[in-house]
Amino acid sequence: MGSSSAVNAERTQFGLMVFFTILSVIIPVSRWLVMRKQLQVTTDKISSGLFYFSSVLTTGICITISIGAHDGVLNAQRLEEPELTMALLGTDVTRMFFLCGIIYLVALWVIKGAFLSFYWRLFSRSQSKLRWVLYGATAFWACSSVGCFFYFVFWCFPIQNNWSPDPVIFTQCSVLPNLTHNTITVFLNISTDIMVLLVPLLIIPSLQLPMREKIGLVGVFAIGALSVISSATRYSIIYKFITHPPMTPAGLKAQLLWSLIELLAAILAFSLPACRVLIKRRAKAKTEKGTTTTATASSSKKKQTVSEGNIYIRHDIDVKSLSGSSNDDLELANLRSGTSHEELVHPKVR
Repeated sequence: MGSSSAVNAERTQFGLMVFFTILSVIIPVSRWLVMRKQLQVTTDKISSGLFYFSSVLTTGICITISIGAHDGVLNAQRLEEPELTMALLGTDVTRMFFLCGIIYLVALWVIKGAFLSFYWRLFSRSQSKLRWVLYGATAFWACSSVGCFFYFVFWCFPIQNNWSPDPVIFTQCSVLPNLTHNTITVFLNISTDIMVLLVPLLIIPSLQLPMREKIGLVGVFAIGALSVISSATRYSIIYKFITHPPMTPAGLKAQLLWSLIELLAAILAFSLPACRVLIKRRAKAKTEKGTTTTATASSSKKKQTVSEGNIYIRHDIDVKSLSGSSNDDLELANLRSGTSHEELVHPKVR
């Protein structure tokens, strides 16, 4: 029977993974529901496609880690140390970490591409000189994404040594505990994050938008700074365990945890502009509803006034036309209109 502290730690890990999985589904679905009827140009469609692809990859990582965390709970309930550590750092676990590392890199660089694709629409309205900034940022993003992917996959050869059961081979060859690889990856990651944050700041002042909306856009993109913080925190954890081996299950889980926070922060920052669309749409619907209600009430009142006026006119016409008629005619009019003889001859003044 495992210790209660180990069981609680694994349960906490499992709960966080389930929560992150739910977030990774709710955020993109909510954005799709808001934006599905919006008119989009080609760059918007490309940006949305990259965003949803990154969201699917993020959800896949969350589900995979949730399954691993559930297995960790079961192992913690039946194993004691050091068998628990060996089980949590076994071949299946390290293989899962390597696979999640590949998906993490692809999802992270794809969501950055979604941001840059979105900027192309903004820069199409600006001066040509500013477009060169976007050209350079896009080229840097493309080169860094391809470089990081191949660097991660082919750093250790043969690839299966990345999840070798031999601790010596795993420590010396695997890309996961390698300080050089992680330092280069984090440097490129943070530099591209800062680039994605700074590029829109160059174009926002030239946009024809109210100051409130400009401040809101700056605030939305500033949320992306959480990705920079998450990446820096992740590297500090990696650095600690790499420089002071061995790598522990807690170190690998913390690394994955901050990786997911980084991805979810980027997905949230990309989705927040949809909230602005939703707020404007609801405000417009509320205004149109109020206008329609006012117009309907005014129209009903006007119809009532006109209708009453018609009654008076018809009443006067009937009296004039019947004033010179015989008694037989008056009685006939009485039967047709349901009005008494005295009312026809002496109408009441209203």
